[in-house]
Amino acid sequence: MPFVAAPRTPLTLTLVARRARRFGPTLSVTPYVDEFLSSPKSAVKKLTARIHLELTKVTVNAPDWESRHAAMMARKILWPDDRKLPLENLRRIDQTCVPTSLSWSARSS
Repeated sequence: MPFVAAPRTPLTLTLVARRARRFGPTLSVTPYVDEFLSSPKSAVKKLTARIHLELTKVTVNAPDWESRHAAMMARKILWPDDRKLPLENLRRIDQTCVPTSLSWSARSS
């Protein structure tokens, strides 16, 4: 059976509410097909790097769980009722609340 690649694969995350929601643009795998046929390992590494880049754009990124939790708590202080916060703004607000200017080494001492 010949290798057949899907030309586009939607980038989908499953939310806590157990419903699928599409984030960001669809990710085309077509640029990786020819390389996959000749050098699968290299193509998979490149595709994995691209998926990582695209997921970083649509998720909240924090250096550790404590920072992520602090961002969620800050949002809850600013917007006590999450239901009034538009879902499309949630990622941008949470990412803004992630503490980035703290010295992580100073915090642990």
